[in-house]
Amino acid sequence: MTISRTTRAHARRGVALFPVLVCLVIAGILCAELVRSVTARRLWVREHARRSQADWIAASALERARTALRGDVAYKGETWTLTPTDLDGPDDARAVIEVSPEPGRADVRRVVVRATYPASSVTAAQRTLTTLIKVPPRSTSDRSNAAEKRPTSSAGEKP
Repeated sequence: MTISRTTRAHARRGVALFPVLVCLVIAGILCAELVRSVTARRLWVREHARRSQADWIAASALERARTALRGDVAYKGETWTLTPTDLDGPDDARAVIEVSPEPGRADVRRVVVRATYPASSVTAAQRTLTTLIKVPPRSTSDRSNAAEKRPTSSAGEKP
């Protein structure tokens, strides 16, 4: 039995098809890896941006508490809600500010800030900052009111 030329030609074409299929499989694997890599990088960038925004919101909330304590030493904190319009973006944010007296130090308050961005997301970034803030002494108006209640004397008079 002899093998005809056409049978040998068909066999060679089949052999040539195998490397083409291998190249297609490798190209498909490379494309899938590229898509996975780009998707992972995109998620990383989004999470990094969220963490950065949460850091800025926490720092701003800390300054908000510091300013509030300058005006009112009885300030206990608040929940500060920021709308997308406030942030000039698509997401909202929330910062919970808690202020408590520092034990043994009447002129110091412990401030804890918990910032969440975006506030309405289950994958939100959160940042917590804690610091001690020295509060101003009683206001000068309180002191002057107390001074007005005390008897005063002029240069030549006896109290």
